[in-house]
Amino acid sequence: MRRTCFLLVLLGLLPGKAWEMAPPTKVAILQKNFNSVEARAVGFALGIRLAEYLQRLCVSTIRTEDLSGILGWGKYQELAGTNDGQWAIEAATESLGAQYVIWISASEDNGEISFSASMKNGPSESRTIPSGPGELDAVDSLVEEFAGELSSWSDLDSGCEPHWSGVITFTLEQKNDSEKSGPVAGGGEGSHYAIRESSHMEEKTEAVLLTLPPGGGDTNPPMARLTYAYHEHDEVEFHKTQKVKCGPAGVGLPDPWRVVHGAYSDVTDDHGTTSSRKPVNIVSDSSTGEYTFDVGTLDLTTKRTETYIDANSNLSCTPEEEKSVVTKSEKYHAGGRVTAGGKVDPEHPKILSGQKVIGDLENGRYTWTWNLRLVEPKSKK
Repeated sequence: MRRTCFLLVLLGLLPGKAWEMAPPTKVAILQKNFNSVEARAVGFALGIRLAEYLQRLCVSTIRTEDLSGILGWGKYQELAGTNDGQWAIEAATESLGAQYVIWISASEDNGEISFSASMKNGPSESRTIPSGPGELDAVDSLVEEFAGELSSWSDLDSGCEPHWSGVITFTLEQKNDSEKSGPVAGGGEGSHYAIRESSHMEEKTEAVLLTLPPGGGDTNPPMARLTYAYHEHDEVEFHKTQKVKCGPAGVGLPDPWRVVHGAYSDVTDDHGTTSSRKPVNIVSDSSTGEYTFDVGTLDLTTKRTETYIDANSNLSCTPEEEKSVVTKSEKYHAGGRVTAGGKVDPEHPKILSGQKVIGDLENGRYTWTWNLRLVEPKSKK
């Protein structure tokens, strides 16, 4: 069976066409000042995601780093903090050939992150979310909405060869919940216990195919921005009520048996994200049209926090004050390789898409999703 690089095979099957490249549009993606480390991380992620989207359309970008390298980082921050300064920055980008400017902003306040992307005289999108593990998903949601509006701009001309663009995603999710309750054996009249346990784990690997800037050549195999995210949240909650002997028994003495209540809870949260550029190997059987893809792996060290709260769990007759213990640690995770595939639809040879699901939530549900399309540059008008 003859196997070859699938991207090259599909491009070779396309009708011959001489491409006359339009001069690529330049878009400046600029960052305003951020008020916290968390806001900075969200702002940087938003700028990277937008740049990668435009790059897949072969639109050239000018980044904050380009301007700060010319002006100096201190001067850039000073200018970005005022409206007049921002106009000066925009004028500087025009001197570098930028036709459009997108401003990125992000700020943190009372445990919430507000961030936005706004094109001057163009579309604008914003979000406000709780800070934490869901930040990257919210960034991706904003980019998707913003990109949908950008795609209608007919003058975002591209300037590179036909190439494949899209996203390959793998998700493993497991979720379990259980509750038990009933009388305590030997606990006396009115005794009762209840225990609730819940566990939710999700790991996600996402590969976004990248292209080199116009004139930057080609790569084989194609490169992707690979992101590996892990999140696990476990809870145990226990309550117990029973009669406990709290003193001596005897004639004339008060009844030593008292109803005592105790409880404890144990909550563990483990999450982290990492990202890097990795190759994506896509191969096919040219005789059947079947294809497979293989995405590299990333390792991740997550931040793990365990909170244990004890409220007289030993059923003492003289309970102490509620105790809380917080333990922080790190945990290593090895991300697995993402391998899947399908068969080319001869009626839509410029689209590769599919989904594969195995298992269930209780024992582990594995989901592969991919959606790739051929991006063809616009010709000169």
